[in-house]
Amino acid sequence: MKQHLFFLLSVLLFAACSTSRNSRSSSSVLTPRAVTSSTSGTGDIQLDYVQQYKNVALSEMQRAGIPASITLAQGILESASGRSELASNANNHFGIKCAGDWTGKTFYKKDDDRGADGQLIESCFRKYNDPQESFFDHSEFLRDPRKSNRYGFLFNLDKRDYKSWARGLQSSGYATSQIYADQLIDLIERLRLFEYDQPGVVDIKPGEIIPESVPPQNRIGRVNDVKVVNTRPGETVADIARIYNLQADKVADYNDRAYTPAEYVPPGSRIFIQKKQKSWHGQATHHFVKEGQTMLEISQLYGIRLDNLLKCNNMQPGQEPAADEKIRLRGKRSSNETVHLRDAASTPKPTTQPSGPVTMTPDDDVLFEDKPQTPTTKPSDPVFTGKPATTGVPLPPDPVPANPNPPTPTTQPQPQPNTPTPQPAPTTQQPVPSGYHLVVKGDTLYNISKRYSTTVAKLKELNNLRSDYIQIGQTLRVR
Repeated sequence: MKQHLFFLLSVLLFAACSTSRNSRSSSSVLTPRAVTSSTSGTGDIQLDYVQQYKNVALSEMQRAGIPASITLAQGILESASGRSELASNANNHFGIKCAGDWTGKTFYKKDDDRGADGQLIESCFRKYNDPQESFFDHSEFLRDPRKSNRYGFLFNLDKRDYKSWARGLQSSGYATSQIYADQLIDLIERLRLFEYDQPGVVDIKPGEIIPESVPPQNRIGRVNDVKVVNTRPGETVADIARIYNLQADKVADYNDRAYTPAEYVPPGSRIFIQKKQKSWHGQATHHFVKEGQTMLEISQLYGIRLDNLLKCNNMQPGQEPAADEKIRLRGKRSSNETVHLRDAASTPKPTTQPSGPVTMTPDDDVLFEDKPQTPTTKPSDPVFTGKPATTGVPLPPDPVPANPNPPTPTTQPQPQPNTPTPQPAPTTQQPVPSGYHLVVKGDTLYNISKRYSTTVAKLKELNNLRSDYIQIGQTLRVR
């Protein structure tokens, strides 16, 4: 009897141990989509990843021009939603290998590299101090000028065309998988990541006064792929420059000295915080001048540098176009395309400062990239509206329409003398003290951090930087 009882107890004990072991084994295996509520805020590790890193991806989209949807989808796919061996041990979320010029930390694991005998060998991967550095380096990796023949074409694509970006990454060999693009597109559409590709968290319209509660980064819109903000009451160019950690004179130059750094700017005016483009990158090829509109106002409207806009139209500084005149936004006027100027009596004195904010009709909202771009047209004048080429092939010249009602020839006013903008006197460059670095052309926070064996985060902390933007001639503390 005792033997039977002992045998029965042994069987029950063995069964209990077996059940417990099987339970631990099954609970240690995570499905690709579901986790327990104790380790996930949403019950979905992919959505958790998006919530954790969406702001980093949005910041990189603004800084480097890579769609946030693509960055997030690649991060999810390459890092198994941040849980891969490489992400866990090296903070590497994009599978970027060391390459020849990497001088930072490294992590070795077997991947797809093989030795002379055909056997898998350990590959060298980049190791980062935190995931944010991995996101930063991912952007720099794709836009590295030395890789422009491989990835450069991607930056000619629309930032909202995630399908073309995904297919472009696959065709350029970012990954060896033959279904890499399909995987990215599936993630983007299933998780609705494309919603993050719309620039700006708030919808900034021309002339709109942004409330004080809106944080600085959310004030930024884009015109002609150039960052721009609308001013609040009582703001100066110097105030804008201080908010975005820029030099006031530089911001004034970005805006063709429309306002001096200390001058109050009318509320709702556009102030560019990057250098404007040399020509318009949208679909429209011409702008029709409104009554009293100046070339400076047109340059601010389209994000084109004033001197380039004048050269494009064979005009001199101080000359202003007549109402309804057609101003070319890219290319160059032929010699027989004469700009009709305002009458001398109605031409205001040449000035670099507009009398008030640039006022725009609802149609001008298309200049902000969160709305589809449509050309400004005039019924009687055909305008070439083909999409800009993305292969480097120049656009064909615009047709010159025949004007059924040619204007009566008038004597054109002589070009008014140009009053050059006073330039600061050159200064002798002082030697850079030990522990500091003078920013030169081609420098980024990332390559400076590598040069001095530090991190981007540390450089920003030492220099009280609120963004990754630095300027030539700026002195940075590196120790």
